[in-house]
Amino acid sequence: MAVVAVLGGGVGVASAHATRFPSSLTLNWSPFDNGVAGFDSKWYGDVDSPKAACKPHRTVRLYRQASAAATPVFLAETKSSADPAVGVGSYAIYTDGSPPQPGRYFTKVTRKNIGPPGHHHICRAARSNDYFEPSS
Repeated sequence: MAVVAVLGGGVGVASAHATRFPSSLTLNWSPFDNGVAGFDSKWYGDVDSPKAACKPHRTVRLYRQASAAATPVFLAETKSSADPAVGVGSYAIYTDGSPPQPGRYFTKVTRKNIGPPGHHHICRAARSNDYFEPSS
């Protein structure tokens, strides 16, 4: 009976596993005509991964860092798209004003577990390229 218990325990440990998938994130900016009071800012890009399930429904957060010594400030967040018509993994965040305030802008995507219960299939967190808006 002791052998059965050890084997049963071994199977349980072997069935639970962690697999990690890399993620990457891009950031772009363009002016956006809001149709009311001029232009706002459109921040957009793509969440990418070799694992297709790591692209949609990811939380993407936009940050601004006023200077190298400043703490980044959270501005807005959205979810990456699951719609093939606009591109699975694509996202867009709209903020007031164009051009944006001077500083360094970047986005981050949080990690996400896409595995079934007992299985950790982790889409890794990622940080985008920087977008720099110079001072006037």
